[in-house]
Amino acid sequence: MAGTAIILVSIAGAVVATKLVDGPIRRSKWIEQKRRRAVLTIAICIALVAGLLCVWQLRVHANELAVAAEQEATQAEIRRNYPGALALQPGYAEETGQGLPLKPAFTALDKQWVSLGNKCEGDNATTNPRLVSGCSQSKAVANPKKTIVVVGDSHSEQFTGALEPVAAANDWQVVALWLGGCDFGSEDGSSNRTEACQGFNKAAMGYVLRPQT
Repeated sequence: MAGTAIILVSIAGAVVATKLVDGPIRRSKWIEQKRRRAVLTIAICIALVAGLLCVWQLRVHANELAVAAEQEATQAEIRRNYPGALALQPGYAEETGQGLPLKPAFTALDKQWVSLGNKCEGDNATTNPRLVSGCSQSKAVANPKKTIVVVGDSHSEQFTGALEPVAAANDWQVVALWLGGCDFGSEDGSSNRTEACQGFNKAAMGYVLRPQT
């Protein structure tokens, strides 16, 4: 719809310009009387178009500078008021304001979780009931240089968010086996993991060590 409107407005503008500008100039006897008048007319037309174009470009450039400055100011404010892990750096001096709102908001926490977006399929699929619901993968790679399996709890899940773009850039396939509240590790009798977590870890270990076809 918007494209059609642009085309119609362009056609209408062309018709108006032809009738009010192009036509009168072409039929002008005064311009035809002397060659230098025709040259002057052409020069004026070029100057008008070039002037308007320059004004438009300057305005666009000014808007870009304003947006960049606003973004820089926003980033500086975020770094100052929400330093995150920077607050743990030696010599950090707190400059945060008072009464700042909590970020992210509690209502936005569900959007903070990492998702690979695809259930495990093909060679990455599993029929183990302990793993099926928590098995996911990145977009399928035809001939991956590496296949990386991330196993564990929400900590491993959040780490995968940093791993995923690196994997995509290097043609790696990422597979995730996640179970909330279940960190991955060996079972030596003192891990204090639940029976469900222990069963998940054993199944995940079997998945990782299974023969590759």
